[in-house]
Amino acid sequence: MKHLSAIFLSLGVILSTIGIILPQWYVNSIKVSGLDGPGSNPYTFSENQGLWQDCHTVDNGKKRDHACKSSWNEPTDLMVSRVLSIIGTVCIAISVVLCVMMKPKFSKLAAAVGVACLVAVLFVYPIRTLATGTANGGLGGAWGTNTGASYWLVLAAAILSIAGIFIK
Repeated sequence: MKHLSAIFLSLGVILSTIGIILPQWYVNSIKVSGLDGPGSNPYTFSENQGLWQDCHTVDNGKKRDHACKSSWNEPTDLMVSRVLSIIGTVCIAISVVLCVMMKPKFSKLAAAVGVACLVAVLFVYPIRTLATGTANGGLGGAWGTNTGASYWLVLAAAILSIAGIFIK
């Protein structure tokens, strides 16, 4: 149990890294029928949007078109989410190293900064989505019903990191 704090913090680093990479901060899917006339197959429009790319899929049962585009040139608020998520993950990774080196004060400080950054991302990205009405002008919908795996992974990373801070 000597390194339980380092284990929790390491799991936080792993989960936040996966959450940052996946393009699933905002997910949405709608079904539309009758575009090709009565009795035609319904179309499903899906989108997954993340910090780095946006992916869109159109499926009519016979043919599926999938395309992803980089969201690198997006507005400043998306850049804030990117920077905060990277700083948070790096700070928590530094806290793991400090924890293993038996520097508990500095480890807790680095982890606290990392958690603060990850929590800020958990607020900034949804506020961006609500302010624009949809994520990057997508299909729309309320944020709470459209959160994707990335959001929940970063939330779990923040919770595990908080646990790592308070474990002796």
